[in-house]
Amino acid sequence: MSFGRLVKRLKANGHHNVDSRNWREHWSDNWVVYADLIAFAARSTRSKHVVVNNIVRFHRSVSEAHKEAKHARLFQFTDAAFLVTPRLQAALSFAVTTQHQCLAHNYLAIQSGKPFFDHLIIPRVTIARGATLKIDNPQTPTPDTIGVSPDKLLAGSGIVHAYTLERSSSGGLITLRTRDLRRLRRRRFTGDKFSKTILNRWTSTGSDFLSQGDVHHVPWILFNPDPKNGLQLRGDSRESVYRKLETLFRVVDICFHNYRAFREPLSVSHHITGLERHLVEILEALRGHYGTQAQSFGSPEARAYVIQRQKENMPK
Repeated sequence: MSFGRLVKRLKANGHHNVDSRNWREHWSDNWVVYADLIAFAARSTRSKHVVVNNIVRFHRSVSEAHKEAKHARLFQFTDAAFLVTPRLQAALSFAVTTQHQCLAHNYLAIQSGKPFFDHLIIPRVTIARGATLKIDNPQTPTPDTIGVSPDKLLAGSGIVHAYTLERSSSGGLITLRTRDLRRLRRRRFTGDKFSKTILNRWTSTGSDFLSQGDVHHVPWILFNPDPKNGLQLRGDSRESVYRKLETLFRVVDICFHNYRAFREPLSVSHHITGLERHLVEILEALRGHYGTQAQSFGSPEARAYVIQRQKENMPK
């Protein structure tokens, strides 16, 4: 088809005209969760087996997390996913469950006896609020939506806010802006006293606990992701929290070893240090130290020693 005929055809069917006023019903303010696998691009060039290993397990993790927020719209792509929901509770629950699902996969990979960094799925998750453009009734297209794929159309400031926020986050974290954290400060978490005390402190104080400038990181390992709780997040037990801490510190060690041994891209070191700092701050909070009081532990052995002592000495 010649270019002239193409222009005439487009003019005849009217698809070149877009009246933004007819799209008002498709705009709304929502919470957007963005989950993105770290280091996937570099892995994709090394092995097709690693691609399958990562993508299938990541998609399964996201799908399981979405089951608890079925009313929310999920847009899943190669190594990333967006969840759009009007409820902050659903956004937070999806983010927390996604991290737990990936951690469970990583735990089994480590237990297999041959853990490699390429086999670990470590998403960086952000939560933001803003305007989103999406077609809520994809089964009933209108003249204005003809030629548009509802399952792929996703745009607006909410998407941009969630995407750009990942610059202030790293693998293994859930990050949101301080202004959005304030929306959680009037609520109180329930569940095991061991965890809920720290969770309530995290949301109710203006300290720098788990903060970095204008952003805060969610202490998601303190939550119990039990599907029986629905979207209601509860504090997890002491035994479960320490088990997750030990697993995540093992993930950090594997990442750091592979970063040195296999010359991973420099960007990987950012994720390693970001996750380690987050875990150390939580570990210090479990000892009663918050924010700037958190100190680093010089070696995996030192961390293991501190965790073991706390497990033995803290009251159940």
